[in-house]
Amino acid sequence: MLHQLSSDDFARARALFGGDNLHLAVVSALAGESPAELYVDDPRDPHAGLLLLWNERHFLAGEPHDGPFARAVAALLCDRYTPLAHDGESFDRFIVYDPPGWEAYLPALFADIASFRAEREYYRLRVTAPVVPPPLPPDFRVRQVDAALAADASLGNHELLLDETQSEAPSVAAFLEHRFGYCIQHSADLVAWCLSEYNHGHRCELGIETLPPYQRQGLASTVARATIARAQRAGITEVGWDCWKRNLPSSALARKLGFEQVEPYPVWYCQFGQPPAQG
Repeated sequence: MLHQLSSDDFARARALFGGDNLHLAVVSALAGESPAELYVDDPRDPHAGLLLLWNERHFLAGEPHDGPFARAVAALLCDRYTPLAHDGESFDRFIVYDPPGWEAYLPALFADIASFRAEREYYRLRVTAPVVPPPLPPDFRVRQVDAALAADASLGNHELLLDETQSEAPSVAAFLEHRFGYCIQHSADLVAWCLSEYNHGHRCELGIETLPPYQRQGLASTVARATIARAQRAGITEVGWDCWKRNLPSSALARKLGFEQVEPYPVWYCQFGQPPAQG
């Protein structure tokens, strides 16, 4: 059975997710800085919880089991996402779960859809020395993602950048108020960007993208360092980087920038609207 807590009562379940959670999205949501829904098994004395962020990031925590709460969690997610699958294509989402004991129950909880274990990696950079972005090739320049840039619809790939600002912030305005980032412009086109995510206290996390025609030219390293330097000026001393384990270019870039792997972690990948494989 699910009990939804009001945001005023999120503190009751904070211990389930750890006081200094690896994932800054969790810290931000529990602090009331990011819109989220929080469901628990017992509103007075919770032993298991599901944190569901506004952008469909999911965190399952607490005592692993397959009781009424866990079955209700699976039903909630299936009811919410299965209707979004269309034309034979699944609607894919993943669940971060901790402790690992949840893995014993997840296959049965999601037995009616295709689902499987996958792995992501988390990296951390301790920002101590000054960060200096390397120079760019001619005709390229670094620009701050600010209100003027956000309003300039004449720029190529402008909508792609605005979409990215809203991947971890509820709106462009919210990004401009609470986050920061830089992009690289070539001629009249935006071709790479690095944005902060879930800034909280001395921590932030980064999201980064370079458009395919401009990859392998050192642009990602430059725009990432520009954003890290901005984080340093804001008093941030710890920067996180999160990627799929199979995303070797992303993990290689993180290490090149000085990030160190904290730990790989499992997620349960769900393909809503896709039946389980036979045999």
